[in-house]
Amino acid sequence: MIVNLPEELLIKILDYNNSTQDLANYRLVCSCWNRLAEPLLFAKQITIKSEAGALSLFGHLYRNPDNGKIIKHLEFGRSYISTVILKELLRLAFTPNMEYLTGSIGSDELYMLMNNIADKTPDKFTRLKAIPSPEFFSNMYNSSLLTFKETLQDITFILEDDDDDESDHWDIINQLETFKNLTKLKLDGRFPALFDVENVLKGCIYLTELIMSTKFLDIIHPKSEMEAWTPTNVKIVENVKKVTITLECRSDLLEYLTFKYPKIEAINIDASLPIALARNNLLRTLNVIKKARSINVKFPVKEGDLADTLKYLIADGTRFIVKDTADNNFGIVITETL
Repeated sequence: MIVNLPEELLIKILDYNNSTQDLANYRLVCSCWNRLAEPLLFAKQITIKSEAGALSLFGHLYRNPDNGKIIKHLEFGRSYISTVILKELLRLAFTPNMEYLTGSIGSDELYMLMNNIADKTPDKFTRLKAIPSPEFFSNMYNSSLLTFKETLQDITFILEDDDDDESDHWDIINQLETFKNLTKLKLDGRFPALFDVENVLKGCIYLTELIMSTKFLDIIHPKSEMEAWTPTNVKIVENVKKVTITLECRSDLLEYLTFKYPKIEAINIDASLPIALARNNLLRTLNVIKKARSINVKFPVKEGDLADTLKYLIADGTRFIVKDTADNNFGIVITETL
């Protein structure tokens, strides 16, 4: 009965299943199903989890190069995979039909190859929304960002340790406003001072989501200083709805971000550095997160600061959970404020 179904209907039925494993199993049913399921399989997200997986995919594409043009989303997992294998795989899979090339890579050679393919391919890469982030600062990654800037929606910007104004990363910073489709940005690295963040974000006028994985080398600025600085130095953007902070939780950073992005709806904090109590940092942080519709806040507290932290939270009426951590600190989890 199934064999007699029109192929158009059978393709829709097979494609309805998002499981790549199920599609791979469908190919074993018969030659007809194999022929119909194969292109559907390559059109799903493909995640390379191992060197064996990379070699398997390469083998499939080598035998039938046309399947490379079907791939829309290829993700590199965390396992180490030889650069030689990945380069050969990209030569077959990286085509103008690619929409998402995600994960992370640790070799500039792959970014060079992507740039060369784009330069030599007659058709432009008009669908590419994301490329893999580097494991460390990379000028070649920055070059790839500029190569595909017209379509990229999601990028990671890693700051170079050298904060010299002549540093290469300023080439990207000065052109961020030309990334017309950039809606999601992750900042990763160290800033000499909090106020330097605006030099990066002022050009990102189309953002809807920001992730900050940053460390600042200056002290937390008093609230009065933030109130004096922000009105005359910060460019307000009303598109951003979600902000995530994953390294250091600073109240002056939150005050700056909520001024810059007045329509934030969700604030997520998953800090790895213990929160500082100086300059009323915790109380100022609580005052900021109360304004968001949705919050999910986690930050470590040094053992010596735990008593004062709990006192502040209780006095503020904040609902929280205390958890032990593996490094002799305590974790505070806040999901709702009163």
